[in-house]
Amino acid sequence: MNISKFSTLFGCALIFCLSCAEKKAAEEKAFFQNPIVAHGADPWIIKHDSIYYHCASTEDRTISVGKSALLHVPGELKKVWQAPDTGWNSDCVWAPELHYWNGHWYIYYAAGESGPPFIHQRTGVLESVTDDPQGEYVDKGMLYTGDSLGNWDSNRWAIDMTVFELNNQLYAIWSGWKNLETTDHTSQMLYIAKMENPWTISSNRVLISAPDKPYEIGGDLDLNEGPEVLKHNDDLFVIYSCCQSWLPTYKLASLRLASRDADPMDPASWIKSEQPVFQGTEDVYGVGHASFTVSPDGTEEYIIYHSKKDTIPGWNRDIRMQKFSWNEDGTPDFGIPSPLSEPQPVPSGSKIEAKISLTYSNPLSVQFGDPYILLASDGRYYMYGTGAGAVDGFCCYSSDDLVNWKSEGQVYHGNTPQSWAVANFWAPEVYEKNGKYYMFFSADWRHNPTKEEENFRIGVAVADKPVGPFIELQDKPLFDPGYPAIDGNILQDDNGKCYIYYSRCCYKHPVESEIAAEAKKKGMFDTIEESWIYGVEISPDFTQIIGEPVMLLRPPVSLSDKQSEWESRSVTSGEVNRRWTEGSFILKHNGLYYMMYSANYFGGANYAVGYAVSDNPLGPFKKADNNPVLEKNVEKGGIVTGTGHNSVTWSKDRKQMYCVYHGRTQKTGEERVVFIDKMHFTPEGLLVVDGPTTEVQNR
Repeated sequence: MNISKFSTLFGCALIFCLSCAEKKAAEEKAFFQNPIVAHGADPWIIKHDSIYYHCASTEDRTISVGKSALLHVPGELKKVWQAPDTGWNSDCVWAPELHYWNGHWYIYYAAGESGPPFIHQRTGVLESVTDDPQGEYVDKGMLYTGDSLGNWDSNRWAIDMTVFELNNQLYAIWSGWKNLETTDHTSQMLYIAKMENPWTISSNRVLISAPDKPYEIGGDLDLNEGPEVLKHNDDLFVIYSCCQSWLPTYKLASLRLASRDADPMDPASWIKSEQPVFQGTEDVYGVGHASFTVSPDGTEEYIIYHSKKDTIPGWNRDIRMQKFSWNEDGTPDFGIPSPLSEPQPVPSGSKIEAKISLTYSNPLSVQFGDPYILLASDGRYYMYGTGAGAVDGFCCYSSDDLVNWKSEGQVYHGNTPQSWAVANFWAPEVYEKNGKYYMFFSADWRHNPTKEEENFRIGVAVADKPVGPFIELQDKPLFDPGYPAIDGNILQDDNGKCYIYYSRCCYKHPVESEIAAEAKKKGMFDTIEESWIYGVEISPDFTQIIGEPVMLLRPPVSLSDKQSEWESRSVTSGEVNRRWTEGSFILKHNGLYYMMYSANYFGGANYAVGYAVSDNPLGPFKKADNNPVLEKNVEKGGIVTGTGHNSVTWSKDRKQMYCVYHGRTQKTGEERVVFIDKMHFTPEGLLVVDGPTTEVQNR
């Protein structure tokens, strides 16, 4: 799987139970929906003594094992091994598999030095101390995967190892390179070797498959990887992945052992399928790296595989499963991948609990900045945001439950000959009104006679459906305040009036303050630029503003202001000579207007959320004493930074409020991903966000 496996699970992946409304319906005809893990790859699930164990690489170079009595509900992952800080296996922990032999569990995994390039991957094995797969493991070392047994200098790149037993002989199969290479842009092939025991290779490797069929070749890089063994009656198959793992064309093919008595070490014993055995459709992309198991009662067989969430090149994937059968000629019939969120009967013999629950953990698999969720009148949630592969526009995801998200593709396209917006498309928010859907967004204005570096304005696009297509309402921005403006946010008040709130950018906006004077005194920055939040009434048809914008929020002026410390961290840390007040979201509670806002550098760890309160939609607003209500948690032992630009949504019964925001983790690096955490008001009227979290919790 090459570089793809560097994108491992973002923490404990999202997991879900059944979404049936009533216990009786669940018992009589229970269903599940894909994905079973909302962000992950290279799935491995093994059944042992009526329990399913899910093995995965997880945050911070670790391997974890989940435990569940239900195949379609992978259990919460428990860390069982941490890669060492130094040595051959100190980083890039990929595709672990869990196997059981003679009272011990063995985990086979690939690891190497950090990349790119990822040219140091080798395979290692862990052995359990007891018969508990979630217990302690000892490192049994690296496995030999080269051509000169005993000469470790000749060991070769090796990933995706699986092991199997045939005729009382143990074998290993993996994906490797022919030679030692200096680039990871290298074709991968499948190799086999004998094993003396579960932690020792006892023969030189033998090549059994290279990309040679028409469906395997012709791309930028031809790969054979992810081999998994599937046995049926007297047949043995190796189901493997081919083509580029980062593209929608990734698929499964098979090798069939000529007979039960054939020698697996003889390449002639393996018969390759003339066609792929499992591949994507118009709705499902890049299926691959499968594992196989049976239903709880053993009457059904299942394929567990990962799939790309969109057609954009990359490794944004989830884990899915579906039942398969067998053809008359003895080959597996995997069918076609079932569409995302299509209800499927739970595996036969599943014991459904009376209590039907929905659980999740952050971050979500959606790589948005500035996320906004609309609960539309059709009862479905729609998420919009910055990025996620959109080109000059915005993508959308939809969900029935805030847990399982389906990509709806790009729903707005800008930078057309008719468009006023040409670049830097940011922060879309969609509002439903009179059967139409209005998207407010910011982008660079085509009209730029003075060649400003930041020429952002706010515009509106409209659609008949929440998934678009959105068409610009006018051939110009909503208004021109004379300075760059971003982050448009709308309030449709109870009296029928509408208001838009936005952020004036820092660009060419130096402001004197005690914080600026202190920074200059210390020789940090000569000037400090600031962004401020404004509000103004907008016409009910969203075509023009009414009156003049009013400045509502700005960074503190005085060092003694209790908000000064947390809102000035980007400056006081020496990060940048700007202070932000942006990303507003306004909501009404008990007759008061609560404006949430983000402060500090949006690209840094200190990005955080506060709020201010007013009894008037255009202020004055007073910042809350319990600010910030959302910030990084690394000082408290967490892994989340850069929390900000939030929106708010509700459960369908309006009983639970959620804060939707972007953040980063140690694993996601600079990539912003979406978090959803519960929030509430105290009896005293304080706004509280219960986050950031990465633990599994009930929705």
